[in-house]
Amino acid sequence: MQPSYRSGLGSFVYIAIVCLLSCNEGKGQSPGWNQVGQSGPAPSARGGSTMTYDPVRGAAVLFGGNDGIKRADTWEWNGVSWLQIATPGPSGRAYHSMAFDTARNRVLLFGGATASGLVGDTWEWDGATWTQVATSGPGGRCGPIMTFDTQRGRAILFGGQGSGPAFGDTWEWDGAAWSQVHTGGTGAPSPRFYGGMAYDQGRGRTVMFAGQNAANVFFDDTWEWDGSSWTLATSTGPSPRASIAMVYDASRSVCLSHGGRDSLGRDLDETWEWNGSSWSLALSVGPGPRRAHAATYDSTRRRPIVFGGYGSAAFNDTWELSLGPNAPVTMALTPTAGGPPGTVDHAMTALPGGGALLFGGDTGTPYPVLTFELRGATWTKKFSTNNPMVRRAHALALDRTRQNNVLFGGVNPAGLTLSDTWTWADDSWTLHRPTVAPAARSRHRMTLDRNRDEVVLFGGESANGNALGDFWSWDGTSWSNVPAPALPPPRFAHGLAFDEFRGQLVLFGGRDGGQTLGDLWEWDGIQWLPIVPNPAPSGSWTPGPRSDFAMSYDPNAERVVVHGGLAGACLGDLWTWNGTSWTYHEPGPTSLSTRHGHTLVFERSSNRHLIYGGTCNSQTNAELWEAGLPVFWRWSPYGSGCIGSQGTPQLTVKNGSSAIIGQTLQLEISNVPTFGPFASAFGVLGINRSLFLGQPIPFDLGFFQLPGCLAWTSSDFSFAASLPVNGISTWDFPLANTGLLLGFELNLQGICFESPAYSRWASVSNAAIVRVGSR
Repeated sequence: MQPSYRSGLGSFVYIAIVCLLSCNEGKGQSPGWNQVGQSGPAPSARGGSTMTYDPVRGAAVLFGGNDGIKRADTWEWNGVSWLQIATPGPSGRAYHSMAFDTARNRVLLFGGATASGLVGDTWEWDGATWTQVATSGPGGRCGPIMTFDTQRGRAILFGGQGSGPAFGDTWEWDGAAWSQVHTGGTGAPSPRFYGGMAYDQGRGRTVMFAGQNAANVFFDDTWEWDGSSWTLATSTGPSPRASIAMVYDASRSVCLSHGGRDSLGRDLDETWEWNGSSWSLALSVGPGPRRAHAATYDSTRRRPIVFGGYGSAAFNDTWELSLGPNAPVTMALTPTAGGPPGTVDHAMTALPGGGALLFGGDTGTPYPVLTFELRGATWTKKFSTNNPMVRRAHALALDRTRQNNVLFGGVNPAGLTLSDTWTWADDSWTLHRPTVAPAARSRHRMTLDRNRDEVVLFGGESANGNALGDFWSWDGTSWSNVPAPALPPPRFAHGLAFDEFRGQLVLFGGRDGGQTLGDLWEWDGIQWLPIVPNPAPSGSWTPGPRSDFAMSYDPNAERVVVHGGLAGACLGDLWTWNGTSWTYHEPGPTSLSTRHGHTLVFERSSNRHLIYGGTCNSQTNAELWEAGLPVFWRWSPYGSGCIGSQGTPQLTVKNGSSAIIGQTLQLEISNVPTFGPFASAFGVLGINRSLFLGQPIPFDLGFFQLPGCLAWTSSDFSFAASLPVNGISTWDFPLANTGLLLGFELNLQGICFESPAYSRWASVSNAAIVRVGSR
């Protein structure tokens, strides 16, 4: 493949594009179960161990189990490797239960079978020390089923096996003591043990499935607990089974059940999901048939995790489940100087001329945060003659149209909710006094709507604690209600960002005062529309309900970005939205801690996405991080071709091909005439789609005796395509493995030579824009 033409700029682009190098692109996990963590130490092969996820410390905690001996070891899985924690704690045991108490940030452990018999003790793990917190409560038993209700702040425990028949009682732990909330019997699940239980955060229900009793009867019924009573959700589902692993998958808003043993004594490998109304088979093949394995949900990396269990042998393998689009992300800590103290509920946005502006926030101390500017890695405290009142939970937006930054609302240290409007420009704050303005509020969100060229504001929390659902715009001098036929439901602590590539305002999540939301809305300048994301291969695939997260737009990735937040516990995951589907971004070896109340800002002058501040477990953060997102390739056709002897040629990207650095992009030109032994189709590469030979595009090719045909791109290079097969020629286009190409747009068009008998000597295709990416 040789170009027929080069210019100065064209030579550089040609060398960059067609020099094919090896590809070292980072990959996310493939959909399905993936085995991980096989290098380095790991817990011994065992069954009857229990695992739960500590979102504060970003680790799955595993305790005990039976490998021939009732073990008392504590292990942590950080997403990459296992680490044994050498510390005294509960006695060796198996078939106990564990859950993470999000109200007190402790791992809770209850009961189990020890070498000396059944126990009913209660322990807590704070990440460093095991502490026994109760000896009274449900009583000694093994195989009880437990989870944690994040909305009510209670651990829920059901059943278990004692020295006689199975138990059918329901207990709750409030952090200080156990209380029996249901004795069982009528209106409750039948007595059982070795079942599965998970808390459905989206629906606010504890879900219990399967199990067995002392008479070796296996169950397939599904029950839900709302905090006061049990309801039979369905009497049928997957076949009767026990010793299952069950978790709530927040990314797809479903409860997952894996494996177990059925009533015929067969170990199972199926993965089923419960969506709140019915069961469906998600995967028929997984880590391998097993029972009595440990499982939890990694809320930082958004992965169900399975460890060990019994099957054809005792296992000590570790597996993670991915059932939706994913891609890598890099996180790098950026050392800075002169910065503000650790803060939460501050506001931060990009400055018009580069850099970032930060104002306010809660430091957890009497010392307030006023105005700081970030340039490179240096913070500078700014002083203005007139300053906004110290505050938190306010909103700050960049107004690129008027080259300033706009601040509105928040709460001052005295608890007064504010309704003032300020702008920052030329190192000075200016107070505005519009005659009409939004009511006082906090935890609202603002951004620049490029369609209106105005800063827009949606929602927030009123002075009396109510969620607001009004929609406003700021034109630089005044506020006005934005007319809309319908609005998203009221909310606060949500996300709002403008998708510049698609020209859409995107709203996501938050709280309505009663529950955490996970809905998605878009504003096209005329109306708000609820958006249903494309599903993953099995069920939905979303960040899930959350509030107090950070959200912005990344022009390199051409996607809206969501990071962290609250969903009963602190989150640390990162997602992007492309207008049709969500992508979860796998963290690399370096990742920042879970947090909420932080900010996410794209700073254009340095081409970087910045994450600052936030809190989890009352610890404010002063770190500045940079997030490196992939650049996603795309293509779109434009223009129109002119008819030839075989019809109008059409240029498309071959199905399955992609414009990723280090790979070969394959294009197809259809309706190509077939004659002679020589190539009759060529591809044209243009760097410019505004000018052709110095003339505006589209350019009438009648000048070249091609009446009715148009050039839609400059003609900087041409490449011979393959001989047509069934009227289709293939155009292979190698792309160099260099970051210089990321985000580069190629303008492509096809030209087909006609037989001498046709009225024109050639016909041309439509054109296409192809953006080069790393994903």
